Amino acid sequence: MIAIGIIHRNDCSGQPLLPMWLIVMGLSAIIKTVIKMYYYIFQDGEREPYILRLFENLLDFGLFACFMIGCYLSIPAYLDPDRYVCDFFAVNLSFFFLLIYIVGSMAIACFCCSSAIYYIFTTPVQNHHSDRESPV
Repeated sequence: MIAIGIIHRNDCSGQPLLPMWLIVMGLSAIIKTVIKMYYYIFQDGEREPYILRLFENLLDFGLFACFMIGCYLSIPAYLDPDRYVCDFFAVNLSFFFLLIYIVGSMAIACFCCSSAIYYIFTTPVQNHHSDRESPV
């Protein structure tokens, strides 16, 4: 994403922020991955410091906001290429990245919901009053 954004940063007169969006999303993802890898590899399961967890949460919020901006920039450019003149590869990369992200999020949500429903309906109901006699 970073390379495509840098290469095509001057090729999008219709959506000049689209290559910048590719660069920012790529850098944010790399920073988040490096932080996670550092603690998984070098800290042997120690909990991350509070300030670093706060930074990761802010980065997650920024990635979500950047995702929403990407939807605003890439979907119109993909659907109407004559109006939003931009490099074909940059537009398609950003659109398909968003599409994969949305479909993946929906698949995870469906899996979680179906797992919860399965658990609810397959767990036997416990009768807490089984040792008492029913009142007459």
